[in-house]
Amino acid sequence: TRVGYTFLNWQDAAGTTYTDAQTVRNLTDVANGTVTLTAQWKINTYDVTFIDVETATTLHTQTVDYNTTATEHTPAAKPGYTFNGWYTDADLTQKFAFTTPITANTTLYGKYEAIDVVITLDNGNGVTEAGGTQKFGTSYGLPNQDRLPANFIPANSILTGWKYNTTNLTGSSVVLDTT
Repeated sequence: TRVGYTFLNWQDAAGTTYTDAQTVRNLTDVANGTVTLTAQWKINTYDVTFIDVETATTLHTQTVDYNTTATEHTPAAKPGYTFNGWYTDADLTQKFAFTTPITANTTLYGKYEAIDVVITLDNGNGVTEAGGTQKFGTSYGLPNQDRLPANFIPANSILTGWKYNTTNLTGSSVVLDTT
């Protein structure tokens, strides 16, 4: 046996092939002659599968020869996220090194991290207030009038709601999912 290879057949100097355990006669016409049969091998190939861990979707598969390295797949951009590499486990704790020789079928999981969203509250009259920083895709509690500084609400006014661009926001929180 030969690690990482599959046996194909035996071959003599003339190129004639013989299967393993094949019974043969008269390989040479020389009395007490010597015949050399050489083993023919095929290198094994393995699939490296790249998975989006959030959707369990296969993004890419590449086939590599035994004991060679895979080429890192560049995934499509996801709005609101940065890509943070490929991992060997679905829990995304063991980062994969692309210098690692592939010796078996391998599944790699892509890790995306939500970007930080800086929130600025604007009263529409040129007064702004820092609303903090929060991760993309998370819920942000919209402040009511009591949680805002006194100079944010114009005199004799009542806060009736919030808008993002031209969209009225309803409820007491909004999910940060627009970049």
